[in-house]
Amino acid sequence: MTGWMEKMEVNNESIKWIQITDLHIGDPNYKWTDKNLREEFQYVLNEDVKGLNFIIITEDLIHQAQFEINEYVNQLSELLKGLLNITDHIIISPGNHDYKREETRQWLLKEWKKSHKKNSKEKEYAQKLRGDFEPLEKIIKSLDERVVFVREMKSITDIDGINLIV
Repeated sequence: MTGWMEKMEVNNESIKWIQITDLHIGDPNYKWTDKNLREEFQYVLNEDVKGLNFIIITEDLIHQAQFEINEYVNQLSELLKGLLNITDHIIISPGNHDYKREETRQWLLKEWKKSHKKNSKEKEYAQKLRGDFEPLEKIIKSLDERVVFVREMKSITDIDGINLIV
């Protein structure tokens, strides 16, 4: 997980936010399955980084889109609910590990890579390869309306008069 915090001034008001990326809940190489780690992370944010206006979580929430494993979904839900105790707004932008990779997508990717006409077919292949984020979106939308799921890349989201481009 990487992340950074930013504080900026807008109309003489301070806006404070943090980005969290690549949680990969369920991947043994990442430790988000450890409840103590999730609670410690929330504690640090709450105690040391007070007054966050919003949190942005980018890509790869549940490793390899293992949404059928309730344990991982519950861990993500607990983490997000805990973060909502710290801020009123969470924005989630999914990544390539947040959708199942069907055989057709794998085939398309291979075809696109070996195609001599990449430029002419790039948009067509990219459209076909775009992930189906519906399972993740369903989980996120069931949690809390303060968690915004950004389905479209390059989307502009308006939260309390602040425009975010994700």
